Amino acid sequence: MITRPFNFEAMLRPPSSRFDPVAFVDVAVIGLFFVLLNTQFVLAPGLSVRLPTVAAGTVENALATKVLTLDESEGAALLIFEGRMCTLESFDQILRTRVGEFDADVLLIRADKDVSLELLAKVWQLAAQAGFARTLLAAEPERAIGGGGP
Repeated sequence: MITRPFNFEAMLRPPSSRFDPVAFVDVAVIGLFFVLLNTQFVLAPGLSVRLPTVAAGTVENALATKVLTLDESEGAALLIFEGRMCTLESFDQILRTRVGEFDADVLLIRADKDVSLELLAKVWQLAAQAGFARTLLAAEPERAIGGGGP
Protein backbone atom coordinates (compact mmCIF):
# COMPACT_ATOMS: atom_id res chain seq x y z
CA MET A 1 0.00 0.00 0.00
CA ILE A 2 2.75 2.39 0.69
CA THR A 3 4.14 1.82 -2.82
CA ARG A 4 0.79 2.85 -4.39
CA PRO A 5 -0.39 5.89 -2.49
CA PHE A 6 -2.70 7.38 -5.12
CA ASN A 7 -4.28 4.13 -6.37
CA PHE A 8 -4.10 5.08 -10.06
CA GLU A 9 -4.75 1.53 -11.22
CA ALA A 10 -8.29 1.68 -9.86
CA MET A 11 -9.03 4.73 -12.01
CA LEU A 12 -7.87 3.13 -15.27
CA ARG A 13 -10.45 1.58 -17.56
CA PRO A 14 -9.83 -1.95 -18.77
CA PRO A 15 -8.87 -2.14 -22.48
CA SER A 16 -11.83 -2.42 -24.84
CA SER A 17 -12.50 -5.81 -26.40
CA ARG A 18 -14.55 -4.33 -29.26
CA PHE A 19 -13.51 -4.73 -32.90
CA ASP A 20 -11.83 -1.65 -34.41
CA PRO A 21 -13.43 -0.98 -37.83
CA VAL A 22 -10.72 1.48 -38.91
CA ALA A 23 -8.09 -1.26 -39.07
CA PHE A 24 -10.45 -3.47 -41.02
CA VAL A 25 -11.15 -0.68 -43.56
CA ASP A 26 -7.41 -0.07 -43.97
CA VAL A 27 -6.73 -3.73 -44.72
CA ALA A 28 -9.72 -3.92 -47.10
CA VAL A 29 -8.59 -0.84 -49.07
CA ILE A 30 -5.02 -2.15 -49.39
CA GLY A 31 -6.39 -5.50 -50.56
CA LEU A 32 -8.63 -3.75 -53.08
CA PHE A 33 -5.64 -1.86 -54.51
CA PHE A 34 -3.70 -5.10 -54.92
CA VAL A 35 -6.62 -6.73 -56.71
CA LEU A 36 -7.25 -3.75 -59.02
CA LEU A 37 -3.62 -3.21 -59.91
CA ASN A 38 -3.04 -6.89 -60.71
CA THR A 39 -6.22 -7.32 -62.76
CA GLN A 40 -6.22 -7.25 -66.52
CA PHE A 41 -9.16 -5.03 -67.37
CA VAL A 42 -9.22 -5.70 -71.09
CA LEU A 43 -9.76 -9.20 -72.34
CA ALA A 44 -9.52 -8.58 -76.04
CA PRO A 45 -10.15 -11.49 -78.32
CA GLY A 46 -7.26 -11.80 -80.68
CA LEU A 47 -6.01 -13.62 -83.67
CA SER A 48 -2.67 -15.33 -83.32
CA VAL A 49 -0.65 -14.68 -86.45
CA ARG A 50 2.54 -16.63 -87.20
CA LEU A 51 4.45 -14.31 -89.50
CA PRO A 52 6.78 -15.73 -92.13
CA THR A 53 10.50 -15.32 -91.52
CA VAL A 54 12.91 -13.65 -93.93
CA ALA A 55 16.61 -12.90 -94.01
CA ALA A 56 17.40 -9.79 -92.00
CA GLY A 57 18.95 -7.95 -94.96
CA THR A 58 15.77 -8.13 -97.03
CA VAL A 59 13.46 -6.48 -94.49
CA GLU A 60 12.19 -3.07 -95.58
CA ASN A 61 10.86 -0.52 -93.10
CA ALA A 62 8.09 1.98 -93.67
CA LEU A 63 5.61 3.85 -91.52
CA ALA A 64 2.40 1.90 -92.03
CA THR A 65 -0.76 3.94 -91.64
CA LYS A 66 -3.25 1.07 -92.10
CA VAL A 67 -2.92 -2.52 -90.91
CA LEU A 68 -4.73 -5.52 -92.35
CA THR A 69 -4.53 -8.90 -90.63
CA LEU A 70 -5.21 -12.01 -92.70
CA ASP A 71 -5.96 -15.52 -91.56
CA GLU A 72 -7.28 -18.46 -93.46
CA SER A 73 -8.70 -21.63 -91.97
CA GLU A 74 -10.41 -24.41 -93.86
CA GLY A 75 -10.55 -22.28 -97.00
CA ALA A 76 -12.41 -19.40 -95.32
CA ALA A 77 -10.61 -16.07 -95.26
CA LEU A 78 -10.78 -13.83 -92.19
CA LEU A 79 -9.66 -10.22 -92.51
CA ILE A 80 -9.35 -7.64 -89.75
CA PHE A 81 -9.18 -4.05 -91.00
CA GLU A 82 -9.51 -0.96 -88.79
CA GLY A 83 -10.75 -3.06 -85.89
CA ARG A 84 -13.50 -4.78 -87.88
CA MET A 85 -13.65 -8.42 -88.87
CA CYS A 86 -14.69 -8.89 -92.46
CA THR A 87 -14.63 -11.25 -95.39
CA LEU A 88 -12.85 -10.60 -98.67
CA GLU A 89 -16.10 -9.34 -100.21
CA SER A 90 -16.90 -6.94 -97.36
CA PHE A 91 -13.28 -5.71 -97.38
CA ASP A 92 -13.71 -4.98 -101.09
CA GLN A 93 -16.92 -3.04 -100.32
CA ILE A 94 -15.15 -1.01 -97.61
CA LEU A 95 -12.39 -0.06 -100.02
CA ARG A 96 -14.83 0.79 -102.82
CA THR A 97 -16.83 3.15 -100.58
CA ARG A 98 -13.65 4.95 -99.53
CA VAL A 99 -11.87 5.29 -102.88
CA GLY A 100 -9.36 8.12 -102.84
CA GLU A 101 -8.87 8.15 -99.06
CA PHE A 102 -5.84 5.87 -99.15
CA ASP A 103 -3.70 7.65 -101.77
CA ALA A 104 -0.83 8.44 -99.38
CA ASP A 105 -1.30 5.48 -97.04
CA VAL A 106 0.92 2.44 -96.62
CA LEU A 107 -0.94 -0.83 -96.01
CA LEU A 108 0.84 -3.33 -93.76
CA ILE A 109 -0.48 -6.84 -94.34
CA ARG A 110 -0.01 -9.18 -91.40
CA ALA A 111 -0.64 -12.57 -92.94
CA ASP A 112 -0.30 -15.89 -91.17
CA LYS A 113 2.30 -18.07 -92.81
CA ASP A 114 -0.43 -20.56 -93.72
CA VAL A 115 -2.39 -18.00 -95.80
CA SER A 116 -2.61 -19.02 -99.44
CA LEU A 117 -0.81 -17.05 -102.10
CA GLU A 118 -4.12 -16.72 -103.94
CA LEU A 119 -5.73 -14.83 -101.03
CA LEU A 120 -2.65 -12.66 -100.64
CA ALA A 121 -2.70 -11.80 -104.35
CA LYS A 122 -6.40 -10.86 -104.17
CA VAL A 123 -5.75 -8.57 -101.21
CA TRP A 124 -2.82 -6.93 -103.00
CA GLN A 125 -5.00 -6.37 -106.04
CA LEU A 126 -7.79 -4.80 -103.94
CA ALA A 127 -5.26 -2.56 -102.18
CA ALA A 128 -3.84 -1.41 -105.49
CA GLN A 129 -7.32 -0.66 -106.84
CA ALA A 130 -8.12 1.32 -103.68
CA GLY A 131 -5.09 3.50 -104.32
CA PHE A 132 -2.72 2.59 -101.51
CA ALA A 133 0.69 4.14 -102.14
CA ARG A 134 2.50 0.97 -100.99
CA THR A 135 1.75 -2.40 -99.48
CA LEU A 136 4.12 -4.24 -97.17
CA LEU A 137 3.95 -7.82 -95.99
CA ALA A 138 4.86 -8.10 -92.31
CA ALA A 139 7.66 -10.56 -91.61
CA GLU A 140 9.94 -11.48 -88.75
CA PRO A 141 13.70 -11.64 -89.24
CA GLU A 142 15.23 -15.11 -89.03
CA ARG A 143 16.86 -15.90 -85.72
CA ALA A 144 20.22 -17.57 -85.49
CA ILE A 145 20.02 -21.18 -84.36
CA GLY A 146 21.00 -21.43 -80.72
CA GLY A 147 20.85 -17.66 -80.30
CA GLY A 148 19.20 -18.01 -76.92
CA GLY A 149 16.49 -15.49 -77.79
CA PRO A 150 12.76 -16.06 -77.37
